[in-house]
Amino acid sequence: MIPHQVCKRIKAARKAAGLTQVELAHKAKLNQSDIFNYETRLIPPLVKLERIAKAMKVEVNDLLNSDGKKRR
Repeated sequence: MIPHQVCKRIKAARKAAGLTQVELAHKAKLNQSDIFNYETRLIPPLVKLERIAKAMKVEVNDLLNSDGKKRR
């Protein structure tokens, strides 16, 4: 897992969900600055990644896996 790729997938999923960083932050109960950091340079802790995924109605695996396939 390459951090930059995970960041790109978080951003792409947010845009596909039609959300701004502020809207996603509100839905995931995070700060907008957290979302910015997770989209540009940091991988969020699993608890936060789960909240982000739930807010965008995607699976955590979709954000972690580059091929879009679910892993066991």
